[in-house]
Amino acid sequence: MKDDRWLICPFCGWGKKLKTARQTNTLNRVEPDTGPFIDHRDIQGGRGYGFPRMFFETLGEIKNKEEYQDLISGLKRQCLEVLKVLED
Repeated sequence: MKDDRWLICPFCGWGKKLKTARQTNTLNRVEPDTGPFIDHRDIQGGRGYGFPRMFFETLGEIKNKEEYQDLISGLKRQCLEVLKVLED
């Protein structure tokens, strides 16, 4: 058996090979204050068209919107849990 290590995101559960994650600086790729949190995409196209981004909203822009409070609460809770593990 060959051991291949993967980094698993503590927020979404997606994985990436550890070597690739280090090379691409995976955990620091999105700026929390300016990066996308909610993506608005065009889903009208057919095969091969993809889902091009129309615009996005940042955490700061959506943090007080009622429709996203479940996501904001979940993110806060998970951040605290991750910090708790790292600080113990």
